[in-house]
Amino acid sequence: MQAQDVRAFALKVLYPIVSIVIALIVTGFIIFFMGFNPLEAYAMMVSGAMKNLNAIGETVVSAVPLIFSALSFALAYKSGVFNIGVEGQIYIGALFTILVGTLKGIPPVIHMPLTIAAGFAGGALWGLLIGWLKVRFGANEMITTIMLNYVATIFISYCVAGPMKEKSGSGMSQTEAVVDGVRLPRFVPGTRLHAGIFLALAALLFFWIFIWKTRKGYELRVTGLNPTAAQYAGMNINANTLLVMVLSGGIAGLAGCVEILALQGRLMAGFAGNIGFNGITVALLGDCTPIGVLLAALLFGALNAGSNKMEMLVGVPSATVSIMQGIIILAVVARVAFERGLIKWKTTTKGGAGMIATITSFIASNIRTTTPLLLAGLGVVFSERSGVVNIGVEGTMLIGAFTGVVASYYSGSALVGGLAAMLSGLIVTLIIAFFSITVKANQVIVGTAVNIFASGLTITLNRLIFGVSTSVTIINSFQEVPLPLLSRLPVVGSSIFTQTIPGYLAFLLVPVAWFVMQKTKIGLKVRAVGENPHACATMGNNVIRIRYLAMAYSGLMVGLAGAFVSMGSLSSFTENMVAGRGFIVLAAVVVGNYTPVGVLLATLLFGASSALQFQLMAGSGTIPYQFWSMLPYIITVIAICAYRKSSNAPAASGRAYSRE
Repeated sequence: MQAQDVRAFALKVLYPIVSIVIALIVTGFIIFFMGFNPLEAYAMMVSGAMKNLNAIGETVVSAVPLIFSALSFALAYKSGVFNIGVEGQIYIGALFTILVGTLKGIPPVIHMPLTIAAGFAGGALWGLLIGWLKVRFGANEMITTIMLNYVATIFISYCVAGPMKEKSGSGMSQTEAVVDGVRLPRFVPGTRLHAGIFLALAALLFFWIFIWKTRKGYELRVTGLNPTAAQYAGMNINANTLLVMVLSGGIAGLAGCVEILALQGRLMAGFAGNIGFNGITVALLGDCTPIGVLLAALLFGALNAGSNKMEMLVGVPSATVSIMQGIIILAVVARVAFERGLIKWKTTTKGGAGMIATITSFIASNIRTTTPLLLAGLGVVFSERSGVVNIGVEGTMLIGAFTGVVASYYSGSALVGGLAAMLSGLIVTLIIAFFSITVKANQVIVGTAVNIFASGLTITLNRLIFGVSTSVTIINSFQEVPLPLLSRLPVVGSSIFTQTIPGYLAFLLVPVAWFVMQKTKIGLKVRAVGENPHACATMGNNVIRIRYLAMAYSGLMVGLAGAFVSMGSLSSFTENMVAGRGFIVLAAVVVGNYTPVGVLLATLLFGASSALQFQLMAGSGTIPYQFWSMLPYIITVIAICAYRKSSNAPAASGRAYSRE
């Protein structure tokens, strides 16, 4: 073995270990500042995961669905497709499992494999839908998968509370249990170890054989590495995309299927518990290889199993594990940069009245729902035009929403809350910029890591600061400021000219952003580095500095947008309250053709869909509310499909810049 091969192998083995160590150290500091002993917390975590046979069994049980979800992501990733919709595919797979598994009168020898096949088919169909949208309309799979995640989870919530609710009268939102003949058996007395582990191992074997030992697997890997070369070689890119999404979705569906047949026995809303997103972490840590995925899944299974005991005996919230996961992803993605030597460290630094009221209410609601989307969109349009794809908008908004509430709570001032949210957005976005611009890591993965990290961090800190309670903490929020005279106009006065300061600011910034982008030197430079950074550099412009500045402005705006979610529309923070708005912002930028005016029109469309959702919920008692809850996400998918081909992304979008 040559020296280079030895070095490459050592790095492949070393980096996951280093990533875990970094995550443990950083999370340990966070635990310390929470007021807990990190060593004691980690000791309880290890004990909860490995102390006895039952603890080891819980580790393996937690690892099984992670293996499926990680393989689902890894299969698509190897083919050049970012399947972030694993979560939704898990839910649809579980739904199909219940539909077949609750049937009676079928011999178990037929019923069990038929039920497992149904779980695979459910996830495969949901994955096929994503692949078809990409092939037919050129829709960005990152956005469509995330939007369809929300559609799937809301639809499941409707099913378990409505037509599929058990008839026993327990009052719980859950389906009937599957028949005993299809339940996966447990094979170690005193533990929950079940036969699903053998299905997971079979999936690992299939992945290895298919990807590395078959001609089709070779085609998929070539497509992932160089789609242009694959096309010139006569490979059918569209057909391969559909195939990989069917297989990827089917494997994800098996995760939901095994959870139902082995553990849950029935379908409930939220049963998956972010298995899909955690699987992405596992896949990346395991380098998307079978052995790597297995080891990483066992590690995270141990973390999940041990976190419960850590919370119970030490008091550290189990959501702290999500913080660790986000840090691990960021550490892992830096590997490519270090391997290639891309980082060079320097020593320097009703009736008429009723109709009018309805219209007024709709306009006001539309503006409120549009405001955070528009604020964030006006920031993201600059970062996107500079060539940086920031998938971490969702997490940045979430941290902004939380920071704003905390600052307002302790200061008693909404202004302080808004400024604190902007500062937090700036810090988070600069972290994203560091990994995306300086480290030159995959920008999609960096953003995904930040989203996972933000969810865990805000949940942990929220419970630490405000406690675990059914009541929410009410804080000083942004107050409406009526404009003199204009606010008294009929219909539009109370709806348009009675807004909060961020509401006015969002719409006033549209012409300002257009002018800066189109009529100033800084706007020209931002557009130039997004189209051809090397040509821009030859003209004496600092490409890296310009991209950092664009990201910084984006962070300020996204942070303020997050604050408006918690302090404009509401006066409190609830966990994961951003609810996909960050991804809708990304869709709005694409649909709006990366221009401030286009973003305004797109966000008004998406804001109107949310406002319409609330109006329809209030006005229709016959249609379940879950269907109206799906509306903004479905409209987002439709808009992406309709306008994707007419949208002109910057030529250097998502490409790291290196000085030559």
